[in-house]
Amino acid sequence: AGTAREGDLAQTPDLSAKGFCWIHLVQNDPQTLSWLDQANLDPIVRQAITADETRPRCTQFGEGAILILRGVNLNDGERPEDMVSVRLWITDRMILSFGLRSLQAISDLQTASVSAHASKSPGDLIGRLTQRLADRAEPTVAALNEQLDDLEETLLGAEKPANPASLGDVRRAAIALRRYMVPQRDALTTLMIEDFNWLARSDLARLREASDRITLLAENLDAIRDRAQILHDQLADQRS
Repeated sequence: AGTAREGDLAQTPDLSAKGFCWIHLVQNDPQTLSWLDQANLDPIVRQAITADETRPRCTQFGEGAILILRGVNLNDGERPEDMVSVRLWITDRMILSFGLRSLQAISDLQTASVSAHASKSPGDLIGRLTQRLADRAEPTVAALNEQLDDLEETLLGAEKPANPASLGDVRRAAIALRRYMVPQRDALTTLMIEDFNWLARSDLARLREASDRITLLAENLDAIRDRAQILHDQLADQRS
């Protein structure tokens, strides 16, 4: 009904009433391992959500979905392009999410849930999550564009030599971000075309919009990478 209450991880969630349960596990939480041992998860699901290395993907498993997504790293002292994964097991009554590090998009949803703006279904929560991941990624890509604009102005204006290290940093960041954007779009497409009964029409609309925004981000990152390469070539000609 748009409201939520926090539960105790040590207790078995009550799924007899209307609504659904969202369980978020963090790798370094001492309760996580014991909860997983007692949860009676299918080994395939457990392996998928706790794997050391993951790429964005969506896999149907029975009536549920294994969904792996990535978000920009906004933790203090970290590089945004060092993207943080969130691994999800989704059914019609429960979402189990697992993270190795803190992810701002997850924190946004947790805050909304306890402030009377909770998701009303698993599909609603996933739709909101994908939107938040795009929300958080867009300023990072915009900042790369602005940084490249400044470098381009410096190079073409000939006020002072451009810093090759800065140019390389921009290009590497764009490549690292794009590495996960394209498979993330494909994961959302797979989620949309699978006939899950817990995805309503409004949820599909959110997923479609998030997919479109991720596609645009990937295209912008392609443009940044190509512009950086052109600037690198111009700098080489200038130095020659």
